[in-house]
Amino acid sequence: MGEKFKITPEIMKNANTYISIGMKELIASDLARACVKETYKIKNHEDNSQYQSDYGLSPMYCESPSSKARVMMTVLMSFYLNLWGDDKAFLCDISEYDDLASAHVLNQIERFKSGEYREKAFDLLADYKETEKYLNSAIYSVLRELNDPAKRIMDALGNMASAEMMQNTLNQIQEYQAGIKEEIEKQRTIMENGEGVNADGSDG
Repeated sequence: MGEKFKITPEIMKNANTYISIGMKELIASDLARACVKETYKIKNHEDNSQYQSDYGLSPMYCESPSSKARVMMTVLMSFYLNLWGDDKAFLCDISEYDDLASAHVLNQIERFKSGEYREKAFDLLADYKETEKYLNSAIYSVLRELNDPAKRIMDALGNMASAEMMQNTLNQIQEYQAGIKEEIEKQRTIMENGEGVNADGSDG
């Protein structure tokens, strides 16, 4: 494993201690949905690879701790420590997250509370936690929306109605095809042996 990431006094000197309230709201609203995941009921307890949602309803959702942790690591590195540029994806790679988390970045900032950048470390960590509260609130709102019982039931009914309409249409097509096939067979029989046909060409 390579050398662990280290926060230097120079990094702390150039670090930001505050993200504007508008940016906090923007981060939260844009990234909350990236921090949730679907949950499923196990379909076959003997084969945990098979899943299904409950009773045909749309899936339930819960918070994804790993995704949220990766988002907050990107926020820390980009907005507070100014080490990642604007082109950096907000959901950092898992390997990047593991490298930084294993270096205990937040604890490194905590250690600056006893030195020259004491006030800056306190302010940075306090504002970082405030940004996380904004994200938590946005995630909660997203989960309430996605898991709303009335919405899930209406979605299920809509899916059932759509499936029923498609099945009815398919049944009608199959009946129509069967009628055509029956008529073709009837005409072929008539042409082959003339059964059921009068001299004037009408049915017997």
